[in-house]
Amino acid sequence: MSEAVPTNLGEPHLPCVIRVRFPGKEDQAPKELHYFALRGLGELPRQMLEVSETNYDMVAYFFNGDHKKQHPFMQLPVLKAPELGGEVLAQSSAICRHIAREAGMDGATAADRAKQDQMWELAKDLSDKKSELHKEGEMDEKVVRLLTASQTILKSTAGPFYCGDKPGIGDIGMFNTLHTFEEIRPGFLNNYPEHKAFVGAVSNLPSMKAYLSSIRRLPITNNELGKGHTGITGYSYITPLNPLVVAEKYEAK
Repeated sequence: MSEAVPTNLGEPHLPCVIRVRFPGKEDQAPKELHYFALRGLGELPRQMLEVSETNYDMVAYFFNGDHKKQHPFMQLPVLKAPELGGEVLAQSSAICRHIAREAGMDGATAADRAKQDQMWELAKDLSDKKSELHKEGEMDEKVVRLLTASQTILKSTAGPFYCGDKPGIGDIGMFNTLHTFEEIRPGFLNNYPEHKAFVGAVSNLPSMKAYLSSIRRLPITNNELGKGHTGITGYSYITPLNPLVVAEKYEAK
């Protein structure tokens, strides 16, 4: 396997690990989040772990087949955690909901939980519309309607989040989508002031702020820009991967 810092996910490289530990959590046994060395379906679980300040090991794979050993589904992401009693949890949304329940980020009341689920699903729908960011002229009417309606929900709360002053799973889902939109098309949120304020509020959470400026925040790849998928070679990093990301090789226990 190559020891050089990969420029895309298709280059051969051994799995690597970044160990994330939070102050005051020295006695908390870490979870293991296994995913490829890109944002993709691993970004939301990472953000959930970061915002909740949950100790974890970020295990990152390249396309060499090693990931297929981790779960009978032969796909990533998967989560390994002490409270799962040896079970391996697959599916990104299931992982995020488990983290939310463990961290108390799933909503304080039945109404809050329903709203958090609603915003989580809306965020997924909007994330699938990144191609709209590259269109000339007006965006699709449905996308504009969803963005406008979700702003109305923000206005109806005491803020700055969808259920008040504490971020939940739906907030993190919406943040990831809207923050990515702004990254791909700078200035996009100027047309949605409530969303812009919301993204600013989440970005300024100490734990999220630390994550966004850390090596754990992997660079976006060409395949994630909404311009079409060009296969494995399309998972090339827009900005260089930090060498520290691949500094420690992962050895399965």
